[in-house]
Amino acid sequence: MSMFFINLEVDSSERYDLAKFLEYSDNFDPLTSSFLKSLKDLKYVGTYVVQGEELRPELLSYRIFGNVQYWWILMAYNAINSHEDVVTGLVLKYPSLEDIENLYFSLKAQEVSR
Repeated sequence: MSMFFINLEVDSSERYDLAKFLEYSDNFDPLTSSFLKSLKDLKYVGTYVVQGEELRPELLSYRIFGNVQYWWILMAYNAINSHEDVVTGLVLKYPSLEDIENLYFSLKAQEVSR
């Protein structure tokens, strides 16, 4: 099984477009994503308690990171599989944007050198 880093051919204006990190094929397996595997190893720098009006992942991403594009990273980091699992009182852990960026650039460099 080969490891998939970042698909640089995906045309998207968002740096963290999920399609860049998951290889879609007949044998689709999200566990081949180096980004998702490495993301879980990042240390968390804070926690956030979900309030009743913030049950949408993109709103939580905006509250925590100041940008909605990190919603799926927040979900993956906390092992949340569905937006329905985001409930009032849920405590979310989150890594620093700097650590996310460092991970992104290290995997991008690995993809380019392949």
